[in-house]
Amino acid sequence: IGALSGRGGVCMLGPAEIVEKTENGAVKSNPGAVISVVLTGGSDAATLILYDNTAASGTKLVTLKAAANTTVPYVPPRSFSFGKGCFAALTGTSPAAYIQYE
Repeated sequence: IGALSGRGGVCMLGPAEIVEKTENGAVKSNPGAVISVVLTGGSDAATLILYDNTAASGTKLVTLKAAANTTVPYVPPRSFSFGKGCFAALTGTSPAAYIQYE
């Protein structure tokens, strides 16, 4: 079963894009908004933390957890904005995260 915590804020910037992350890395390096997230756990549990930053530090936007071999979708009632960029930090063995953003 997945668990989630996050913060809000609305931002409408343009056409949405989706990025796949299988390891730590930048989702976007300038301001934008997260629309939805899907996390799939690999052979063990996975955790995804999205930061409002270009590195794995600063303000946490959302934390999503998925058990081994399960998929947890997250679609907030409204997109939430990030001002510096969006960085994805993943833990687990072979996780996959799909982040829709604008």
